[in-house]
Amino acid sequence: MTGQDGNEYMPKNRLANNWTELTPENAEKLWNNAITELPEFRTSNLHLIGGTVLPVWDKLPTENVRIYRVLTTDGDMLIGRVIPEEMIDATLDKLGATREKPILETADLIKHIKSGDTVHLDNDWKIMQRRVSNEQRIEIMGADYLHSDMLTKKGVFTERIGFNTRYFIPTEKDTAKILDEVLKISPVSRVEKGKERTTAINGRTEIKPSERIAAKSDVAKEKPSMLEAIERYAQKSKSTFSNTPTTTKQKETAL
Repeated sequence: MTGQDGNEYMPKNRLANNWTELTPENAEKLWNNAITELPEFRTSNLHLIGGTVLPVWDKLPTENVRIYRVLTTDGDMLIGRVIPEEMIDATLDKLGATREKPILETADLIKHIKSGDTVHLDNDWKIMQRRVSNEQRIEIMGADYLHSDMLTKKGVFTERIGFNTRYFIPTEKDTAKILDEVLKISPVSRVEKGKERTTAINGRTEIKPSERIAAKSDVAKEKPSMLEAIERYAQKSKSTFSNTPTTTKQKETAL
């Protein structure tokens, strides 16, 4: 599925019951409205392994191989293989290295979930807050009927919605206790920031306090913004390596 700010893959059979076909006119209107609501910038984590990677190429993930060229705000150019977050530990193990994961208390995990973050488990489950039946619930994504009895014994309740069984952790009582029991099935792999995005207001960049990003304002004023630098670099690359004339996208710029 192609969205306004990214792409995602989903099983085709999910389209049968959960989606409604739109006319091209309505689809275009909804698409343009969604674009106008997008912030100018968004933040995400990108893990690269660069340098001389050919000697260790066979130790890197073989699925969805991507090579990124990244321009930093300081003007440095980085080129490297992308390592997905869920494959970092396996990749480090093949390279003979390890990393220390931060240990989060259950109360902190609940705060992350309720603020819109997604908690990923080692077994590919996700725990996140979803709005269901006009109320905010904590849902376990990825579990199926094979885990129903086990999760029910741990205090998780189920609900049949749209021909699918969904799994929820109660939010009114014993939330931390039940979450602890769920984490005994599989530990936390990572916490992914959900709705934290950086937006530009009046020409200046407003950063949420949780980002804790320190910047030298006097240096930043002298340098072009990252968006401007990337656009200039893209135009230069097109003119250097392409025989076709360069064009400017008026509606959006993909980063």
